[in-house]
Amino acid sequence: TSVKTQLQNADGTENYAIFNENGAVNLYHDNSVKLATASTGIDVTGDITLGDTNPSITFNDSSVTNLSHTISSSSDNLKLTVDVNGVDSGSRVEIYDGTTDVARFAAAATIFNEGGANQDFRIESNSNSHMLFVDGGNDRVGIGTSNPTTILELKSTSATAGLSITGGNSNTSDINLGDTDDINIQRIRSDHSDNSLQFTTNNSEAMRIDSSGRIGIGTSTLNKFLNLADPNE
Repeated sequence: TSVKTQLQNADGTENYAIFNENGAVNLYHDNSVKLATASTGIDVTGDITLGDTNPSITFNDSSVTNLSHTISSSSDNLKLTVDVNGVDSGSRVEIYDGTTDVARFAAAATIFNEGGANQDFRIESNSNSHMLFVDGGNDRVGIGTSNPTTILELKSTSATAGLSITGGNSNTSDINLGDTDDINIQRIRSDHSDNSLQFTTNNSEAMRIDSSGRIGIGTSTLNKFLNLADPNE
């Protein structure tokens, strides 16, 4: 390609800019190309610094009318805005590692590992490197552990490991032990309206402990310490 215009120092040993006949432009710093234009766009070598009160970069997608995305800075915030003009309800932010869809951020949902890869997910706390851990290969979730042995495992080796279920003063807190046909066919319920504890099997109450510690098996009428009744009689 022949050179149309070339800017150099006086002795011709250092290039400042070269403008080629085919439209390509090269800009130099210390005799090294830092910006080069081509038919496909612009290649930049090095860092890009935007100096302004509220600098921003806008990406216009020519395949969709008025579809624009921006990266902007305001005060101490960096903001990524997808579909600035609201013309495409399906617009979203996607993070790839080259081949795998690692994360998607959209108005309707935030999805991690959409492609279903064997990829773990981890959240750290101040003193626990695996405060929340998703074992992508074994389909398990761990809280406080990086090696959950069941679908959900809570673990603490330095403090009491506990699980709290809190309901309203007039509501209930339930643990449902169900199957694919009936989610609560077996259930343990704490009724906060009277502070009783109820045990259900096959969708029928089998045992109850009231707030005074009285026990009823087959009956919810408790007037003695132990109350027994045959519900089939």
